Amino acid sequence: SGWNFTGVYNPFSLIKALSQSDLQYFWTESGQTAYLTKFVQGLSEDAIEYENCEVARPILETSDVTEGSDELFLYQAGYLTIKDANEANYILTIPNREVRYSLFKVIIPLLNKDFRGNAQTDLRFALRDCQLEKVISCLKSLVAGVPYSTQSKKIQGMHMEERYSFLISTMLCAAEAEVIQELHSAGGRSDIIAKHKNYIYVLELKLSKNGGVSEAEKQIIANHYADVFAGDSRPVIALAVELEYEGKGILSWKQVNSSS
Repeated sequence: SGWNFTGVYNPFSLIKALSQSDLQYFWTESGQTAYLTKFVQGLSEDAIEYENCEVARPILETSDVTEGSDELFLYQAGYLTIKDANEANYILTIPNREVRYSLFKVIIPLLNKDFRGNAQTDLRFALRDCQLEKVISCLKSLVAGVPYSTQSKKIQGMHMEERYSFLISTMLCAAEAEVIQELHSAGGRSDIIAKHKNYIYVLELKLSKNGGVSEAEKQIIANHYADVFAGDSRPVIALAVELEYEGKGILSWKQVNSSS
Protein backbone atom coordinates (compact mmCIF):
# COMPACT_ATOMS: atom_id res chain seq x y z
CA SER A 1 0.00 0.00 0.00
CA GLY A 2 1.04 3.62 -0.30
CA TRP A 3 1.18 6.34 -2.89
CA ASN A 4 1.05 5.45 -6.58
CA PHE A 5 4.19 7.21 -7.80
CA THR A 6 4.53 7.21 -11.60
CA GLY A 7 7.46 5.09 -12.71
CA VAL A 8 7.93 3.21 -9.42
CA TYR A 9 7.55 -0.56 -9.73
CA ASN A 10 7.12 -3.41 -7.27
CA PRO A 11 10.72 -4.37 -6.42
CA PHE A 12 9.87 -8.04 -5.85
CA SER A 13 8.33 -8.36 -9.32
CA LEU A 14 11.22 -6.45 -10.88
CA ILE A 15 13.88 -8.66 -9.27
CA LYS A 16 12.01 -11.84 -10.27
CA ALA A 17 11.63 -10.62 -13.86
CA LEU A 18 15.34 -9.77 -14.12
CA SER A 19 16.51 -12.99 -12.48
CA GLN A 20 14.32 -15.17 -14.73
CA SER A 21 14.61 -12.99 -17.85
CA ASP A 22 10.86 -13.22 -18.23
CA LEU A 23 7.82 -11.00 -17.65
CA GLN A 24 5.24 -12.81 -15.57
CA TYR A 25 2.70 -12.00 -12.85
CA PHE A 26 5.02 -12.28 -9.85
CA TRP A 27 3.10 -9.90 -7.60
CA THR A 28 0.76 -12.60 -6.25
CA GLU A 29 3.73 -14.31 -4.59
CA SER A 30 4.29 -11.21 -2.44
CA GLY A 31 0.68 -10.03 -2.15
CA GLN A 32 -1.15 -12.95 -0.51
CA THR A 33 -2.52 -12.62 3.01
CA ALA A 34 -4.15 -14.96 5.51
CA TYR A 35 -7.06 -12.50 5.86
CA LEU A 36 -8.01 -12.80 2.19
CA THR A 37 -10.30 -15.80 2.75
CA LYS A 38 -12.29 -13.82 5.32
CA PHE A 39 -12.46 -10.88 2.94
CA VAL A 40 -13.88 -13.03 0.12
CA GLN A 41 -16.55 -14.47 2.41
CA GLY A 42 -17.81 -10.92 2.98
CA LEU A 43 -17.19 -9.77 -0.58
CA SER A 44 -19.51 -7.03 -1.72
CA GLU A 45 -21.18 -6.66 -5.10
CA ASP A 46 -18.85 -3.72 -5.78
CA ALA A 47 -15.73 -5.89 -5.79
CA ILE A 48 -14.74 -4.89 -9.31
CA GLU A 49 -15.50 -1.22 -8.76
CA TYR A 50 -12.44 -0.19 -6.79
CA GLU A 51 -11.04 2.17 -9.40
CA ASN A 52 -10.96 5.73 -8.04
CA CYS A 53 -12.95 4.91 -4.91
CA GLU A 54 -13.02 7.50 -2.13
CA VAL A 55 -12.38 6.64 1.50
CA ALA A 56 -12.66 9.12 4.37
CA ARG A 57 -9.31 10.09 5.83
CA PRO A 58 -10.13 8.91 9.41
CA ILE A 59 -11.17 5.48 8.10
CA LEU A 60 -8.07 4.93 6.02
CA GLU A 61 -5.79 6.12 8.79
CA THR A 62 -7.03 3.44 11.21
CA SER A 63 -5.11 0.16 11.40
CA ASP A 64 -8.13 -2.04 12.22
CA VAL A 65 -8.65 -4.00 9.00
CA THR A 66 -10.91 -6.61 10.61
CA GLU A 67 -13.75 -4.16 11.25
CA GLY A 68 -13.14 -1.83 8.33
CA SER A 69 -14.48 -1.65 4.80
CA ASP A 70 -13.40 -3.72 1.80
CA GLU A 71 -11.39 -0.74 0.61
CA LEU A 72 -9.48 -0.49 3.89
CA PHE A 73 -8.65 -4.18 3.84
CA LEU A 74 -7.45 -4.08 0.22
CA TYR A 75 -5.37 -0.99 0.95
CA GLN A 76 -3.70 -2.61 3.95
CA ALA A 77 -3.10 -5.81 1.94
CA GLY A 78 -1.48 -3.86 -0.89
CA TYR A 79 -4.16 -4.36 -3.55
CA LEU A 80 -5.16 -0.68 -3.53
CA THR A 81 -2.92 2.36 -3.55
CA ILE A 82 -3.47 6.05 -2.88
CA LYS A 83 -3.90 7.87 -6.17
CA ASP A 84 -4.89 11.28 -4.87
CA ALA A 85 -6.43 13.07 -1.90
CA ASN A 86 -8.61 16.01 -0.97
CA GLU A 87 -9.52 17.63 2.33
CA ALA A 88 -11.97 14.90 3.32
CA ASN A 89 -10.99 11.74 1.44
CA TYR A 90 -8.23 9.64 -0.04
CA ILE A 91 -8.81 8.41 -3.61
CA LEU A 92 -7.77 4.77 -3.97
CA THR A 93 -7.27 2.66 -7.07
CA ILE A 94 -5.87 -0.69 -8.16
CA PRO A 95 -2.35 0.38 -9.20
CA ASN A 96 -1.89 -1.68 -12.36
CA ARG A 97 -3.07 -4.63 -14.45
CA GLU A 98 -0.77 -7.09 -12.67
CA VAL A 99 -2.25 -6.33 -9.25
CA ARG A 100 -5.81 -6.47 -10.64
CA TYR A 101 -5.09 -9.86 -12.21
CA SER A 102 -3.43 -11.10 -9.02
CA LEU A 103 -6.37 -10.05 -6.86
CA PHE A 104 -8.92 -11.93 -8.93
CA LYS A 105 -6.57 -14.88 -9.41
CA VAL A 106 -6.77 -15.32 -5.64
CA ILE A 107 -10.50 -14.57 -5.34
CA ILE A 108 -11.74 -17.06 -7.94
CA PRO A 109 -10.42 -20.25 -6.28
CA LEU A 110 -11.88 -19.10 -2.96
CA LEU A 111 -15.30 -18.62 -4.54
CA ASN A 112 -15.08 -21.82 -6.56
CA LYS A 113 -13.73 -24.74 -4.53
CA ASP A 114 -13.36 -26.92 -7.63
CA PHE A 115 -11.55 -24.24 -9.58
CA ARG A 116 -8.58 -25.24 -11.70
CA GLY A 117 -6.12 -22.63 -12.92
CA ASN A 118 -6.32 -23.81 -16.52
CA ALA A 119 -9.99 -22.75 -16.73
CA GLN A 120 -8.98 -19.16 -16.04
CA THR A 121 -6.15 -19.37 -18.56
CA ASP A 122 -8.46 -20.95 -21.14
CA LEU A 123 -10.92 -18.09 -20.71
CA ARG A 124 -8.18 -15.49 -21.16
CA PHE A 125 -6.99 -17.05 -24.43
CA ALA A 126 -10.56 -17.58 -25.66
CA LEU A 127 -11.33 -13.90 -25.10
CA ARG A 128 -8.10 -12.89 -26.81
CA ASP A 129 -8.89 -14.99 -29.89
CA CYS A 130 -12.69 -14.50 -29.88
CA GLN A 131 -13.39 -18.21 -29.53
CA LEU A 132 -16.96 -17.70 -28.46
CA GLU A 133 -17.88 -21.32 -27.86
CA LYS A 134 -14.88 -21.61 -25.58
CA VAL A 135 -15.65 -18.31 -23.82
CA ILE A 136 -19.16 -19.46 -22.91
CA SER A 137 -17.95 -22.95 -22.02
CA CYS A 138 -15.38 -21.52 -19.58
CA LEU A 139 -17.88 -19.09 -18.03
CA LYS A 140 -20.47 -21.84 -17.73
CA SER A 141 -17.97 -24.10 -15.95
CA LEU A 142 -16.67 -21.40 -13.63
CA VAL A 143 -20.08 -20.02 -12.65
CA ALA A 144 -21.53 -23.49 -12.10
CA GLY A 145 -18.65 -24.25 -9.73
CA VAL A 146 -19.65 -21.52 -7.25
CA PRO A 147 -22.13 -23.16 -4.84
CA TYR A 148 -24.82 -20.92 -3.43
CA SER A 149 -23.77 -21.89 0.08
CA THR A 150 -20.26 -20.44 -0.39
CA GLN A 151 -21.50 -17.09 -1.64
CA SER A 152 -21.47 -14.24 0.84
CA LYS A 153 -24.67 -12.97 2.43
CA LYS A 154 -24.43 -9.83 0.33
CA ILE A 155 -24.29 -11.88 -2.87
CA GLN A 156 -27.12 -14.12 -1.70
CA GLY A 157 -29.19 -11.00 -1.07
CA MET A 158 -28.94 -9.81 -4.66
CA HIS A 159 -31.54 -10.45 -7.32
CA MET A 160 -30.60 -13.49 -9.39
CA GLU A 161 -29.50 -11.48 -12.44
CA GLU A 162 -27.33 -9.29 -10.22
CA ARG A 163 -25.70 -12.38 -8.72
CA TYR A 164 -24.94 -13.78 -12.16
CA SER A 165 -23.58 -10.41 -13.27
CA PHE A 166 -21.28 -10.25 -10.24
CA LEU A 167 -19.93 -13.77 -10.76
CA ILE A 168 -19.42 -13.45 -14.52
CA SER A 169 -17.80 -10.04 -14.13
CA THR A 170 -15.42 -11.45 -11.53
CA MET A 171 -14.45 -14.33 -13.85
CA LEU A 172 -13.81 -11.91 -16.71
CA CYS A 173 -11.66 -9.69 -14.47
CA ALA A 174 -9.60 -12.73 -13.52
CA ALA A 175 -9.09 -13.37 -17.24
CA GLU A 176 -7.47 -9.93 -17.57
CA ALA A 177 -10.44 -8.14 -19.08
CA GLU A 178 -11.26 -4.54 -18.18
CA VAL A 179 -14.82 -4.94 -16.95
CA ILE A 180 -17.57 -2.36 -16.61
CA GLN A 181 -20.94 -3.27 -15.14
CA GLU A 182 -24.13 -1.46 -16.17
CA LEU A 183 -22.53 1.05 -18.51
CA HIS A 184 -24.93 3.94 -19.06
CA SER A 185 -25.58 5.04 -22.64
CA ALA A 186 -28.28 6.92 -24.51
CA GLY A 187 -30.24 3.69 -24.97
CA GLY A 188 -29.98 2.31 -21.46
CA ARG A 189 -27.59 0.25 -19.35
CA SER A 190 -25.77 -2.76 -20.74
CA ASP A 191 -25.13 -5.50 -18.17
CA ILE A 192 -21.42 -6.24 -18.73
CA ILE A 193 -18.72 -4.71 -20.92
CA ALA A 194 -15.46 -6.67 -21.08
CA LYS A 195 -12.60 -4.99 -22.92
CA HIS A 196 -9.85 -7.43 -23.81
CA LYS A 197 -6.68 -6.99 -25.85
CA ASN A 198 -8.18 -7.62 -29.28
CA TYR A 199 -11.96 -7.39 -28.77
CA ILE A 200 -14.70 -5.64 -26.82
CA TYR A 201 -17.45 -7.91 -25.52
CA VAL A 202 -20.96 -6.68 -24.70
CA LEU A 203 -22.94 -9.17 -22.63
CA GLU A 204 -26.64 -8.82 -21.92
CA LEU A 205 -27.96 -11.27 -19.32
CA LYS A 206 -31.55 -12.44 -19.02
CA LEU A 207 -33.15 -15.10 -16.88
CA SER A 208 -35.08 -17.73 -18.80
CA LYS A 209 -38.32 -16.62 -17.10
CA ASN A 210 -37.64 -13.03 -18.22
CA GLY A 211 -37.34 -13.80 -21.92
CA GLY A 212 -33.91 -15.40 -22.06
CA VAL A 213 -31.79 -15.09 -25.20
CA SER A 214 -34.61 -13.59 -27.26
CA GLU A 215 -35.22 -10.71 -24.86
CA ALA A 216 -31.50 -10.08 -24.35
CA GLU A 217 -31.02 -9.90 -28.13
CA LYS A 218 -33.89 -7.42 -28.50
CA GLN A 219 -32.42 -5.21 -25.81
CA ILE A 220 -28.94 -5.18 -27.37
CA ILE A 221 -30.37 -4.16 -30.76
CA ALA A 222 -33.01 -1.70 -29.53
CA ASN A 223 -30.64 0.12 -27.17
CA HIS A 224 -27.63 0.10 -29.55
CA TYR A 225 -25.28 -1.13 -26.84
CA ALA A 226 -22.50 -2.00 -29.31
CA ASP A 227 -22.65 1.43 -31.00
CA VAL A 228 -21.09 3.04 -27.92
CA PHE A 229 -17.72 1.65 -29.05
CA ALA A 230 -17.95 2.61 -32.72
CA GLY A 231 -14.82 4.74 -32.38
CA ASP A 232 -12.73 1.91 -30.97
CA SER A 233 -10.49 0.00 -33.37
CA ARG A 234 -11.34 -3.33 -31.74
CA PRO A 235 -14.28 -5.38 -33.07
CA VAL A 236 -17.32 -5.34 -30.79
CA ILE A 237 -18.86 -8.73 -30.02
CA ALA A 238 -22.40 -8.61 -28.61
CA LEU A 239 -23.64 -11.70 -26.76
CA ALA A 240 -27.15 -12.45 -25.52
CA VAL A 241 -26.92 -14.87 -22.59
CA GLU A 242 -29.78 -16.85 -21.02
CA LEU A 243 -29.51 -17.81 -17.34
CA GLU A 244 -31.28 -20.44 -15.25
CA TYR A 245 -33.59 -18.62 -12.83
CA GLU A 246 -32.69 -20.77 -9.79
CA GLY A 247 -28.98 -20.01 -10.08
CA LYS A 248 -27.85 -23.22 -11.78
CA GLY A 249 -25.91 -21.45 -14.52
CA ILE A 250 -25.82 -20.43 -18.17
CA LEU A 251 -28.43 -22.15 -20.34
CA SER A 252 -27.85 -20.74 -23.83
CA TRP A 253 -26.37 -17.82 -25.73
CA LYS A 254 -26.30 -16.12 -29.12
CA GLN A 255 -23.98 -13.72 -30.90
CA VAL A 256 -26.03 -10.69 -31.86
CA ASN A 257 -25.62 -8.60 -34.98
CA SER A 258 -26.45 -5.26 -33.39
CA SER A 259 -27.07 -3.64 -36.77
CA SER A 260 -29.83 -6.11 -37.63
